Amino acid sequence: MEVKFVEKPTPHLLLEDVFTDKDLEFIWNEINFLQPKFLEPEQTEGAKVNEKIIKKNSGLFLYPLYANFSYSDIIRITNERIYYEDYLKSKWSIPWIRKSFETCNWDTILLSHYGDNDYYDSHTDRSVFTTVIWIWKEPKSFEGGKFFLDNYSYEVEVKNNSGIIFLSTELHSVSPVKILEKNSKNCGRYSITSFCGLGMPNQ
Repeated sequence: MEVKFVEKPTPHLLLEDVFTDKDLEFIWNEINFLQPKFLEPEQTEGAKVNEKIIKKNSGLFLYPLYANFSYSDIIRITNERIYYEDYLKSKWSIPWIRKSFETCNWDTILLSHYGDNDYYDSHTDRSVFTTVIWIWKEPKSFEGGKFFLDNYSYEVEVKNNSGIIFLSTELHSVSPVKILEKNSKNCGRYSITSFCGLGMPNQ
């Protein structure tokens, strides 16, 4: 995995080649199993602002599904790559941010799928740090699905098997996805979003 610290317009880490080929094999097997069980936007936390649904996608919070988190390859692999990787932690060049990241004591993971016309309007998360990792099946079957940090009109380049870690209080959004090959398996854009914080988890 390659990790790059970017200070402006707001401190964040950019991740590339997050998962190995073997990791992805395990991850896609689990996605194939879970896909029929994905929930609608109103059934996943964080879908509303002032009682208005602000996203159109489907997904699952993974932790409530497993009595033993080690049964989930997505949970196991994501935590290994994000929270147990000293190389990643060392890339936070601002000491207070690095310390905050290291002292987070809870996390939760949301697996999401963006199909045709799916989006997520501008919002913040109820955590301290948000990690978003993007994956899709090649050849790419969609357009759009761009990721923005909205306070700065800052577009983060979305590449397969790449991601970002940022402060959860930053407004962020996903532009609508347009599916080009609707009959292809696993078409669309998937994201593995990990939230971490201090105190008690939200979910």
